Amino acid sequence: MFFYVVLGLTIVLAPARRIWAVSVLSPAVLAGDGFYSTYLFHGSVMGLATRQVAASNLAMGVMPFAFAAVVVCSMGGVLIYRHFERPVTSRLNRRWTMGQGWA
Repeated sequence: MFFYVVLGLTIVLAPARRIWAVSVLSPAVLAGDGFYSTYLFHGSVMGLATRQVAASNLAMGVMPFAFAAVVVCSMGGVLIYRHFERPVTSRLNRRWTMGQGWA
């Protein structure tokens, strides 16, 4: 079902003006671009969060702590993407397309 909703929205929104699409969809695009970095980064944050939860007796429950960990993972992944992955990839692509290869 979700697939058809996304497909329908894509078909409807594809011809939309670029300014509107960029302003509305840019957070989602940024999160999608940083998804792999988030995947790599989440292991360390979730491991630390799990140890902290196990070491303390939380009267409020685990959910607020889990939500905070997910937010930190997402933000950290996007930061790593913007300040490390994208510049390194861009530099390697420029070097490769200039005919220098990986040497």
